[in-house]
Amino acid sequence: MTDTLPQIQDTAPDVGVERLLETQAPQRPLVTPTFSVEIDGRQVTGRIGQTILEVCRDNGIEVPTLCYEPKLPGFGACRMCVVEVEGEGQPPISCSRTCEPDMVVRTQTPRLRQVRKTNLELIFSDHNAYCLPPCQNKCPSHIDIPGFL
Repeated sequence: MTDTLPQIQDTAPDVGVERLLETQAPQRPLVTPTFSVEIDGRQVTGRIGQTILEVCRDNGIEVPTLCYEPKLPGFGACRMCVVEVEGEGQPPISCSRTCEPDMVVRTQTPRLRQVRKTNLELIFSDHNAYCLPPCQNKCPSHIDIPGFL
């Protein structure tokens, strides 16, 4: 049966495919200027436009979060990511506060621990606390609640 079908030889390049490959080539990431910032006594590098939380995470500095999702803009609903910035009175929310050159940031202080504990208590005040499995065994949101207290 295959003898009756015409044999097709593909010798001409497919211009459409070539054009698609050229237009769908990966784009080079834009190079953004960097700057120095001090976080918890360490000099680290940040990029223009990054939030304090992003700079911390890029440099291996842990800041607790409950509502942060890297693919979405930070909106600070949980207020767990508060930090202290030298020269500022109230602790800003690190997921929505843009990091600036020469900023001095602290992520772990007794004051921040108390603020985070109070914020978590406010969250729990509206939580029904009747978790069912798997919550009793492990939070499905991967939140280490005891670690915040």
